[in-house]
Amino acid sequence: MKYKSLKIKMLLNHLDSSNQMTLPNLMLQIYMKSKNSELSDKFFEEQASYIDFVCKKLNISPVQAVLLSIFMIEKDKVKLTDIRNFLGFYLFFFDELDDLINRKFIRCHKTNDEYIGIINSQAEKAIANDEAFSPTDYSNSSLHDFFELLKMIFTESYTFDESNEEVKLFIENNSQLNSVQYLKNQNLSEAEQILFLYFVYFFIIENKAVFVLSEVKNHEVFNSSIDTILLLSNLEASKLVKNDMVERIVEKQIYKIKKSILKRFLS
Repeated sequence: MKYKSLKIKMLLNHLDSSNQMTLPNLMLQIYMKSKNSELSDKFFEEQASYIDFVCKKLNISPVQAVLLSIFMIEKDKVKLTDIRNFLGFYLFFFDELDDLINRKFIRCHKTNDEYIGIINSQAEKAIANDEAFSPTDYSNSSLHDFFELLKMIFTESYTFDESNEEVKLFIENNSQLNSVQYLKNQNLSEAEQILFLYFVYFFIIENKAVFVLSEVKNHEVFNSSIDTILLLSNLEASKLVKNDMVERIVEKQIYKIKKSILKRFLS
């Protein structure tokens, strides 16, 4: 995590000129003042008015207000070790962090023995608009809402587990949708279901008709321990996708989703 001095200086100029008690302004102030603060009592006393405002608006603790301010300003993926270095505080409040994850303010996963977090795009949007945040209620949603969810998980660096959790929650709350009933009737495993939805989303929304195996494997949702080749073989056996070009080099094999399948899914 780099300290973005030029960007922060520009933001601070805006903060000074606007002088508004809004979430974006106050979280920027908290971010700036927390650097090397060691989260000391003095820091919390001096920033009390800002931190209290954020805590009440978002219903979070003072420590969470600091952590969330860092994620909000950085926006990109942040290593938790970098947060400790930024704060100059080498213990960590994992209970506070877990609560932010459970309430979907942030997402966090482990990569190469390093925990990495990023602010939830919906939380970021609410805070930028100076609004309180609550996770999306998926009950009684539409097919359009489903594709908005798929856009989020396939374009915003979601892991497989994070994607699967969101999709399962949507399906559990929307049995009235024909597309959800179609998915249930296929009796797919959770991983097969996510891969099938990957084909559906990119074909319908991005007009992507051809899927090269190497591209699928390298997508962030699937590039962990997911056996993409086995999943594709299972989807092919279920006649949901087809191997359109068998290459001698496995990574270059091309897959397509059948239009008849898409028609049934969208009906």
